[in-house]
Amino acid sequence: MITKKFLKDFVNEGVFLENNGIQICCKLYRFRFKIFSGNTPAKASVLNVKGPTGYKSCTKCKIFGEKQYTKLKNGDCKASNIHFITVNHKVRRSQEYENFREDNSRIFDDGVSDDEYESPTFKPRTKIKPYHTGFTQVSRLKTLDLVDGFVVCSLHAAYEGAMERLMSAWKEGYHNCSNTGKMKRAIFSQHQVSLISSRLKKLTAPFEFVRQPRSLKQFKFFKGTEFRQLLLYTGIVLFKNHLPKKHYQNFTTLCVAMRLLNQGFINNSMRHYTENLMEYFIKSSCNIYGCNFVTMTIHLLHHLPADVQHFGSADSFSTFIFENENYIIGSDVKQGGNYVQQICNRYNERMYARIFRKQGESKIPPRRSFRAAGFTFQTYMAREADSYCSLTTGELIRIHSISYNDDGAPILIKGQRFLKVSPLFKFPCDSKLVSIYKCEKLSPLRTFARELINGKYYCIPMDKESSSRRHQVVMVKLLHHDDDE
Repeated sequence: MITKKFLKDFVNEGVFLENNGIQICCKLYRFRFKIFSGNTPAKASVLNVKGPTGYKSCTKCKIFGEKQYTKLKNGDCKASNIHFITVNHKVRRSQEYENFREDNSRIFDDGVSDDEYESPTFKPRTKIKPYHTGFTQVSRLKTLDLVDGFVVCSLHAAYEGAMERLMSAWKEGYHNCSNTGKMKRAIFSQHQVSLISSRLKKLTAPFEFVRQPRSLKQFKFFKGTEFRQLLLYTGIVLFKNHLPKKHYQNFTTLCVAMRLLNQGFINNSMRHYTENLMEYFIKSSCNIYGCNFVTMTIHLLHHLPADVQHFGSADSFSTFIFENENYIIGSDVKQGGNYVQQICNRYNERMYARIFRKQGESKIPPRRSFRAAGFTFQTYMAREADSYCSLTTGELIRIHSISYNDDGAPILIKGQRFLKVSPLFKFPCDSKLVSIYKCEKLSPLRTFARELINGKYYCIPMDKESSSRRHQVVMVKLLHHDDDE
């Protein structure tokens, strides 16, 4: 009822704009809805369908969840959560929300044997409620596709979903749906957690990251950007010598898939490849961590490549921008009462006073930095984390000094290039294909033009125990600009 009340005015205005357009500066523009982004409970509430804990809760396909029962030694029975292991099911259509068509409504068998049904813990059969729980107001918006338009949010599915569950399994242990029902021990020992945490705290993230790395002991308090940094950048190096081989390959599969999905629009072949990577990640996670691991959040990763093909980079339609705005809105409220008025007044003050930082303007003095390829760079002596880049020739460079012209604009860059470059891993593909390199040996200083720079890199030192050579580092290409945060 509350959702209907909030949506009614919004949908009425949306229908009016779809029919009449919107006029800005005496010019009439057509209006259409493209994307609704949010976590799974929010989408279920708006669409008026089953939530993420239901047997039929996927907004993209008609998969049926499964529940596994195990008998404990004391004779009791324990049920797992509802998990979604299989993929490639029949897709949903937007017309279902208008016609309330549910072809898969049926009596569902939990897959328990006849002997187990005799236990008073079990019900002989379980009737699954239909997917649609009522009419959804947003079906009145004719320009919005209620299946493709409700996208998978990478923040909740990949970073705060899959990455957080992986960290919890590695550090605290996991249930493997075994006959004993006991908790599997953690992958990381306390000593390993301390070693990884100390290396994390020594790292300095580039200017584009709003949060610096912190100890794994605080991972329960990590934000989405911190899980993203672990998955796409630092984790691939720091966890390499602490995870068993099959666990590390499972993690690299998710890392490669998400890095490919954050590079912009993809074609059909890349979509099929990333879908296969996600399918392998889901199935291998089930084998390693048990069926409890593959919840609806993990299942939705298989649908993410299709959304990227339609709408672009995975993080471009995620809820990062809205989560960041929550802090600003919260800080605008200074006292109780008149909350909306306070937020609107502070917003107008910022707009008219032009306090917003101009796009492309750096927060650091221009003589110590310069911008190229959408990133901010500094010299090695000023700030090492911002001094690594790549050139159009494919070389990886560490910047040492900047030469300026009479107008103060940088024209020549002096730096060293890495002489030996090799892949960090070769499963599920060569790490060079996702711009991850293991580098060593620097050349003498050389000069090159700023226009040759085409990317920025995160430099992460290799573990001294695993690296037989000194000054061996891993270079990971940045996928996010400073205005994406």
